[in-house]
Amino acid sequence: MPSALHEVLVSLFREHPELAPHLLTTALSVDLPRYSSLRVVSGDLSQPAPVEYRADVVLLLEHDEPVLALVIEVQLRIDARKRRSWPVYLAAGHAQFGCPALLLVVTPDAQVARWAGDPIRVALPSMELRPCVVGPGVVPVVVTPHQEAPERALLSALAHGGGPHKQDVLHAFLQSLPGVDEETAKQYIDVVASTLPEVARKELRAMLIEGYEYQSQLVKEFLEEGREEGRKQGRKQGRQEGRKEGRQEGRQEGRQEGRKEALSNIVAKQIQLKFGFLSPKVRAYIDRASPEALERIAERVLTASSIEELITEISS
Repeated sequence: MPSALHEVLVSLFREHPELAPHLLTTALSVDLPRYSSLRVVSGDLSQPAPVEYRADVVLLLEHDEPVLALVIEVQLRIDARKRRSWPVYLAAGHAQFGCPALLLVVTPDAQVARWAGDPIRVALPSMELRPCVVGPGVVPVVVTPHQEAPERALLSALAHGGGPHKQDVLHAFLQSLPGVDEETAKQYIDVVASTLPEVARKELRAMLIEGYEYQSQLVKEFLEEGREEGRKQGRKQGRQEGRKEGRQEGRQEGRQEGRKEALSNIVAKQIQLKFGFLSPKVRAYIDRASPEALERIAERVLTASSIEELITEISS
């Protein structure tokens, strides 16, 4: 079954077909034939035969007539059998549309990119297929928000979100999301978060808490994730304490402490990002607050005009 990352990338090129020619010309320096229109066509490149060949995305570039059949394959892992089907895609595309065909392989994995770029010897004496490959090494680093083209920021985040420019890349990615609907934004964030190393994932979480479009729902989800982490820590601590003082009591206490610690850290980070500082006095208030009060603060911090309002909430 295709993964969420595979499906998001395939959908990206189906819904934004202009992205493929842009990557070919800017990232790979491919000279494309002149065309005046671009459309997505069926990816079914089967011929009257028992074997079915279905590409992820097929774009047809036209200038009064077809000038290029652009076959796009999203590849997340090394698969020798899949690689053998690529020449078939191009031959079938050429036969079906009567124009040259070009293969573009898209992958977020550097090792897969190197593998996919190797020439494929199709026939003797000298017929070779050299796939065009867009991998992490050639995806442009986007550090400026692209609300008019958020798909570019998404590819940049997938390729460079864990690299040396991760903070700028992730900022640009999140600030590009107002250009898409909320459900698509959630899918984009999910697939980026799933590919990030832990340090970059924590930075992404902090940025979401700081405030972006779609913030309210996503903050709730990350708060829930923090609670779950707290529960796991609590269960572990509870098991350890339970061996000494009673298993049931230790687990319950550990869960409560873990949940409260996770909430306290999230609220402290929210306040620091919102108001620019966190005084020891406010930190002490946070540490003393109940989990219920901390949840109310997390919901109010985004609209509060001063720390005093939040201190009042903590004290109640």
